[in-house]
This record gives sequence, structure tokens and C-alpha cells, in this order.
Amino acid sequence: MVFAQKAQFKKADKAYKAKNYSEAIPLYEEGLALDDNLSRKTKLANSYRMINQLDKAATLFREIVRDPKAKPITYLYLGESLMGSGNYDEAKYWFQQYHTKEPEDQKALLLIAACNQVKDIKSIFPDMGVIPFAQNSEVDDNSPIFWQNQILFSSDRNQGIKLLKQKSGVTGRDYIQIYSASEENNFNYSDPKSYSGKVNELNKNSSNISISKDGTRAIFSRNSKDANKRNTHTIQLFEMTSTDGKKWKNVRAVDFSNNAYNYMHPALSPDGNTLFFVSDKGSGEGGTDIYVSYFKKEKWSRPVNLGPVINTDANEGFPFFDEDGKLFFCSKGHAGLGGFDIFFSTQDPETEQWEVPINVGTPVNSPADDISIFIDQLSRRVLFTSSRDGGDDDIYLGWLDGLPDELKEPETVIPDSQPEIVKTVAKPETIIEAPTVDPVVPTVAEAEVEIEAEAIAPPSTAVATPEEIPVQATVIVEIKDEVEMETEISETIKKADIELPTTQITQPVQVSSSTEVIETTSDTIPLAEVSGENLKKIPTPVTEPTTEQIMEKEIPKVEVPVVPNPAIATPPARPTDKKLPAPLPATTTENQTKGEALSTSLQPRSSFSNLKKDLKKKRSTAGKIYRLKNISYDPGGYLVAKAHGDALDEVYKLLQQQQGITIQLASHTYSIGNDQTNLRLSQNRANRAAEYLVEKGISAERIFAVGYGETQILNRCTNGVACTQAEHAKNERLEIQIMDEAH
Repeated sequence: MVFAQKAQFKKADKAYKAKNYSEAIPLYEEGLALDDNLSRKTKLANSYRMINQLDKAATLFREIVRDPKAKPITYLYLGESLMGSGNYDEAKYWFQQYHTKEPEDQKALLLIAACNQVKDIKSIFPDMGVIPFAQNSEVDDNSPIFWQNQILFSSDRNQGIKLLKQKSGVTGRDYIQIYSASEENNFNYSDPKSYSGKVNELNKNSSNISISKDGTRAIFSRNSKDANKRNTHTIQLFEMTSTDGKKWKNVRAVDFSNNAYNYMHPALSPDGNTLFFVSDKGSGEGGTDIYVSYFKKEKWSRPVNLGPVINTDANEGFPFFDEDGKLFFCSKGHAGLGGFDIFFSTQDPETEQWEVPINVGTPVNSPADDISIFIDQLSRRVLFTSSRDGGDDDIYLGWLDGLPDELKEPETVIPDSQPEIVKTVAKPETIIEAPTVDPVVPTVAEAEVEIEAEAIAPPSTAVATPEEIPVQATVIVEIKDEVEMETEISETIKKADIELPTTQITQPVQVSSSTEVIETTSDTIPLAEVSGENLKKIPTPVTEPTTEQIMEKEIPKVEVPVVPNPAIATPPARPTDKKLPAPLPATTTENQTKGEALSTSLQPRSSFSNLKKDLKKKRSTAGKIYRLKNISYDPGGYLVAKAHGDALDEVYKLLQQQQGITIQLASHTYSIGNDQTNLRLSQNRANRAAEYLVEKGISAERIFAVGYGETQILNRCTNGVACTQAEHAKNERLEIQIMDEAH
């Protein structure tokens, strides 16, 4: 019996190590029925989590955290499982427990902030009506596009009997192929057929086709022809041409292909001359990143990473670039409803920098994984992929202006007592209704991460049963986080192969830690595909307090010091007699709006480089305010990121050179959110920036940190004024003012 049990666990561990979680699960379940092994139980729970069987994962993690040997990371995984099921309140509790055990890891606080921000995410498609695609299968169907009265999509459904056909070594299912379903009458679609022999190859994954508007160019993902030095067929991009968008020819790998890494999820601009794609190249922000290449002089240019506004240290994927210049993509690193959410961003035409991504909200996003979107503005129709229903990725059709009348049930009259009231009823279990929302104004959630003990109460002892949202997908179709690298990549790409942005730009909300993507192996020459959400190895358990002991303890509060409003109060006294010079006067006109009057009542800001010039040339700095470059924060965040550190390092150098000066270091927020919350937040940010300088050796006596909140808005974007994200971002800043003329 013991020998058989060990053999069972050995098989399960092998499948788990190969990331074949669907195969590992029944083996662990059988073994654990005979022996309650904590390590194997934890792997089973993680296996459930990786294929998005979140209710099972949460149930098992609840048992695991009661064991005194449970690792702290299991608290985080329990919270993530609950968040992915939409159970935000209990998720926050377990995130707090994890943060208590691992206070150096900020991920839990960011996830708590994301849970708090869910209620503030507004739908950018408030009138959209949605139905599931009738041709969804029992496995994964995703990455759909509209093309010539068809829907083209990727799926690993059963291809039928084919000579020499093999099964995937990872999923145990057929390899992914691209299918087409033709549109018929009454919004029906024909049975799917294999799209093209130029695209689909036997025993290889082919996926994610993107076609230019004129139908002359298409790009798709497929396993490489040749294996790399690690004997793995990675995912590469292939292009082909046509004269009518029907008959394709000249299939070849794109110019920058290199099979040391994965290149996937292509998205062509409507004119076909700009290519967005996803790669796990090590030169990115972390995980999988989005890159862009341009077709010039009959070849694709060197790829450029879109930078930290779009890419986070988690995974981004499935870009789509619409005719209005909006870049849509999915991310697990930006704050959302849970799992992967879909976001969009636009590029400033003058600076060519990307604006902070905006969550598209419901009904496209859900607590589950929502990964790809395609919008046809002409027909006002949308296609997107989600794992919200069942155990796989499914395709959904949406109409921006609401469901067509043909898809609605006839009007139902409410009984005789109220004959004048008529209610339209959608088909049951078919329509996904978008909740009623306020008029669409892009917002960022209130900037506060303050966790009150009473706000995150311990969960009840009853076992919750969140809705099951399982999913299983391969890396060619879906990207997952927390992936274990089995081996080092032996092939390298020259540094010149990837060009990084030369300018640091706004840092988005990030809720995930650093991740990697691997190519797993099959029985023969492996193809790059990863089943489910990969995860790192679980370390050997250590002794931790039981859940009962944890619940007896008061949940520690994340302190956010309250400071007086600088607009109406005198700043606290400093151990120095140096004072700020009086600000320069400003006037307003009768025709100015409230926001305009406020912004013009403030003196102009100058750049930090001008401060250095003023001091060097001994020019007066009286009344002048200098703005640091590239300072931005996550909503609710106040830590010094790399971009902030670069700017503050310049301040440090200046203070080292100018030993006789004392500065005010002032933090400002935008007007989104509660006024007092923003005031506290800005003080925390100012304090942390000052601490950074003190840690580098500057005397605390020389720095006066003060937070002004949203009391000094530079433009019209005051409370209640509808502004773009870029306009709001101009008000979030860190500024310096010399406190005397003794330099």
C-alpha cells in the first residue's frame, strides 16, 4: 500500500512539474485519499488554481492555512482564488494575513487596493448587450476576429480522425488550430471549419490571426519549424500575403524572429503597417510584454517594448489596435476585477507616450480571466474571450448599442394592476447584462491603501461556495503568471535586437509580482505551450501559527498619517528658522471656469534642470517651484519606484553639491477620489521621498516634506470636472522649492 501510494504521488509530481495540472489533479486526489500530505495537498490546491477551478482551490486552501506548517504564500493564493471568484471581502482578509507574515512583499497591499477599487471601475460599454458564441466547444475557444462575414478564432477542439495526428503533450487535447464560422441568417453561424492549410499544420499550434483591413497582409502565431538549442519549438510570428484576403501565399517568419523566445498574439493596425505582439524576451518589464514593430522599406523594424505604462512585471497579452487609435490588451498586472482584465490606452500624438490604461469594465470584464477583444466599429459589434462560464475559454458576441431586437424575448406585460408598465426580458441564461453605470468618465480609483481592522473582518467559519470559473489554455492562446523556469535559455538575443523606450513614462497600477514564461516539453521534440496558470515551486513548509490563532489576533492597520490641509493651515514647525519665500502673485479673469481660476492662481512650474541652472548661476529662486521629471504613482501607492528613484537621485546630487540649501519636497495628487484621502496620500508620498533622500545620506533637517493633496490643481480638472486620464495625470507630481536664499 505504501509503495503504491508513493508511486501515485511520484506520477502526480511528475505531471505537476511538467505543468500538466489536469493530469496531476486526479493523481493527487487519489493519493491524498490515502494519506493527508500537506505538500501534495498544497500542490493539488495550486493545480486547481492554475486551471481556474477556483472554488475547489479556495476550499482546499482554507484547509491548508489551518495547518501550522502552511507556507505564507498559501494565504496569498487563497486570497487570489477568492478574488477570482468575486469574493472580494474575504480575499482582502487573506491578503492582509499574508502581508502580516510577509511585510516586505507589497503585492498583498496592491491586491487589497485592487479589491477596494472594483466598485469604482466604470464600464466604457454601458449599453452593450452580450450573448455567448453558439459554436463554443467544451475546450478552449478564443482570439476571435470578424473577417469577411466570418468569425475566425483559435481552438484546441477535436479535429476528427487524421492520419499521423498526435495529441498535445501538455493538455492531452488536440493542437490549437484556427477555425472559421460563416455568418448565416438571424445571427447564427455555421459549423466551424479549419481556416486554411497555409496557416494550420498537423501537430503544431496555430493561433491568433490578425488581418489588415484591405486583406493584403495577415500575421499569425505558430510553433517554429526548427527546434532551438533546448530542443523546443517556440511560438513564432508568421506573415502571409493575399490580393483578396481569401487565398493566402508567401508564408514566412517575420524578420525579427528568433526561436530562443516566444513571439505571439499579433495585432496589425488597420493599414497593416504597424504590428503589436507579445513576447517573453528577458529585456522587458517582466512576464510577457507587448512590443511594437513598423513595416518600413519592405521589412519589419526592430521591436520596441511599449514600456512601463502598458507593461507590468506580470503578464500582458492579446493586443488589439482599433481604427480610433486605441490599444486594447489584457493584463494581470493592472488593477481589475480579478484574473486577467482587458484595458485600453491611447498614445499622445505629440509626445508619443502611452496614457495610463483604463479598465473597460463590465460586461466585458469579470472576476474570471478576460483575455482578448475585437471591435468592428462599422457594425458596432464586439468579440471577446472569457473563462467566466464553465471550465474553458469561451467566445462572446457583443453589440455596442444593445442587443438586436431579434435576440430579445417579446415584451412581457406586468399584471393587470400595472398594465402601463412593460418590461423587456432577455433570453434566460443567454444574455449577460451590463450593470447600470454613471456616464462614462475615465477614472482612477480613490488613492488610498488604508486597511481598518473592522473593514477586513475574519471570514466566517462556513465554507463559501464561489461560482466555479475553471479554465485551461496554452501559452499560444493564453498567458499565465507565476511560471517556474526549468532551465536557462541557452540562446541569447543581441542587445540591439530590442530597443527600449528612451523616456521613462507613467507607471500603471501593478498588482502582480515578477513572472516568467517557459516552454514546457512534450514526449518528443517539444512545442512551446503551457497548460493553465503556471506557478513556482512550493518551498518546504515551515511552522506558522494556525488559522484559529491568526483570527484571534487583531488585523494590523496600515497607518496613513493625517496631516493638516496646507491650503488652510500652517505647515508644522521645522527644526530650522529657514522659511519659504512668498509665492509669486497671479490674477484671474471673470470668464474663467472654477478649474481655470484655480490653475491660474498658481505660479508657473519650472523644470528641475532650470533649478540646477539657477543655482549654478546664482540666480534668485524666490517664489519659484520646480517640478521633478517622470514622477507618477500607482493609485493608492506611495513607494519610490525606479523612475522616481532616478529623479530623486538627481535631487540627492544637487543637495550634495549645494550644502547650504534646505528644500520643501511637496507632493500633489489629482482630484479623483476623496479630498482627505488624497491629502493623506500625498503626505505619505512626500514622506517616503524624503526618507529616500535621508537613507542616501542627506540630513533630515534639510528636507521639509509636505503633502498638498488636490489643493493645487494645475488645470481645469477639479472635483466634478470630466477630464481625460492624461489631463488628470498632469496634476500628480512631486515638486521642490528652495526654503531660503542662503545659497
